[in-house]
Amino acid sequence: MTKGNNVGPVRDEQRADDWSTLLGKLIDDFTRILRGEARLLGATIALKIDSLVVRSVRLMVLAALALAGLACLLAAAILILHKWLEWWAAFGVMGAALLFIVLVVALSGGAKGQSEPTSDL
Repeated sequence: MTKGNNVGPVRDEQRADDWSTLLGKLIDDFTRILRGEARLLGATIALKIDSLVVRSVRLMVLAALALAGLACLLAAAILILHKWLEWWAAFGVMGAALLFIVLVVALSGGAKGQSEPTSDL
């Protein structure tokens, strides 16, 4: 047998030092991955919040327009009633009619989320 024909694993003297550098690189890579994931999560949340804000503003504008339309309809109904009644009576009749509508809707289950208990079983 000759010494030059050694097939065993080659050992390097720096291999013991490599474990510490490998561990350092592993921690570095792990922190880079975590930072990247955090940035990605932040960007995703920012897009969802922006979308939510846009939808909320749109809904508020539509609600304001609907309230203005209802006010115009209420004023028109009062003006029509004023042809036959005094002003105070026309306002009273319209107020009573609106309260009656609200009462009917509330009792018929129009606001379902508040009155019905839910079970989480």
